[in-house]
Amino acid sequence: MKALRCYEGTPRGDAWRRKRGGFTTGQHLIFDGNAGKLPAAFADCMSVILEPLEMVESEHFKGVRGRTFLGVLGLVYQLLLSAWTDCEEGRLTASSHHWRSIFESADYLLALWWDDEFARTWHDVELFENKKAEQAMQMAQRKLNEQEPGRGDTRYADRGKQRRDLQVFSHVSQAAVSWIFTKPPGGTGSFFVPEGYNGPENVRVAVFLVRWANEILTALSETIDSIMPDQWREACGGVKSATEAYVAAVEQATNPQEGA
Repeated sequence: MKALRCYEGTPRGDAWRRKRGGFTTGQHLIFDGNAGKLPAAFADCMSVILEPLEMVESEHFKGVRGRTFLGVLGLVYQLLLSAWTDCEEGRLTASSHHWRSIFESADYLLALWWDDEFARTWHDVELFENKKAEQAMQMAQRKLNEQEPGRGDTRYADRGKQRRDLQVFSHVSQAAVSWIFTKPPGGTGSFFVPEGYNGPENVRVAVFLVRWANEILTALSETIDSIMPDQWREACGGVKSATEAYVAAVEQATNPQEGA
């Protein structure tokens, strides 16, 4: 597949990785074969996400809406990095506990930027977090339907199901515990997944994280695109398109039935 063969990463992503000495100081998971460029794809996404956070003093991000928006963006940036590090070092269950919050962040970014009232409501400590997440999804649904009839409805239905599926990973649940044990390739029985474990599950988790980082880029392009420098807009669009195609190609190559 062309997307598998030609994904090379960007200088922006390379610089982001160099500043961090790779990603962590521990044992690194070595992706190979079709998944070999997943670290580069993740780094490219993270380098684009980081730039607005470095504009915290910009006039565009003053006030409740701007500060709250950057706060959520900073949170998802740290959660993505933490989840990736856990994946890279074989702590798959620890990585899974970040998934729902990472996933919901894209909805929060859209709702916070598009609606000042939601930004103020978000600070209401009396409102349950699940209710806020639902409100964010509904706000995104309405706004996207205004832009293109039916677009928001399709997104809402798809993301609602994914959010329900991810809910259990934020708790001490059977789904979360299921990542603690795995079966040896071609063998029988199960074993405790040790730190530093390197197996097909790591690739699955890495694919999730690159896809969700890509969704954050989509949210940024839908919200702050007009106030960002031209160079950032170009990078955001290019990385978003390239990583989306690459992840789809990795999924199809590693699991043809799902990718078909």
